Amino acid sequence: MQESPKQTWISELHSEVTFWRSYLENEGGQEFRRGYRRKLDPTARLDRHISFFLDGGLNPVQILDVGAGPLTSVGKRWRRPIHITAIDPLADIYNQVLDELGVVPLVRTQRAEAEKLSTLFPANTFDITHARNSLDHSHDPIVAIREMIKVTKDTGNVILSHSINEAVKQNYHGLHQWNFNPYWNDLHIWNKRQTVSLRSQLESDQKLMVLPHFPRPGWVFARIWKSK
Repeated sequence: MQESPKQTWISELHSEVTFWRSYLENEGGQEFRRGYRRKLDPTARLDRHISFFLDGGLNPVQILDVGAGPLTSVGKRWRRPIHITAIDPLADIYNQVLDELGVVPLVRTQRAEAEKLSTLFPANTFDITHARNSLDHSHDPIVAIREMIKVTKDTGNVILSHSINEAVKQNYHGLHQWNFNPYWNDLHIWNKRQTVSLRSQLESDQKLMVLPHFPRPGWVFARIWKSK
């Protein structure tokens, strides 16, 4: 009998822990060292693909980083104060590893599944709800996106930034079980079992913008917001 997506996800969690332990022990290694240092830099500017959708108000910007891993990749400085909430289902293990290695994160990741955000956070909480190359690791990315929309303010934005067809690139190894593929102005989320159009899953007052090969070649950017 074939495993369900949730069963596969549970059975492969160990591979994600192994990756991040090695990443932290080696300070990102040769491939990811620049990104590692940026995650620990309090002066790193807020990512442009996030700040572009913020106005010049005075209140702190509330950002939720979904699937953040042990160290959120979201920049920490902008012209408005920034408050980042980082969540990951493996946060407890990651925090143990950080403590073992003496690494002090700028933002402590909290334990939570993307598919259950609305059980932890009230509706209309965040200005930006962000996921960077993480929902391809989830057991149900469509449910996760719906949950992200729920906890985002009516005036806010859900921002997804993922490597195109990452599960195929990784040969469905570990938690890489879903692909994100731009298709016209839609985002197809698919694996060996099914293909789901993200646009078809949105409510009538929810808008979608998809940009292939942004913010870098081989990636896809998607923005979801509510029409006003």
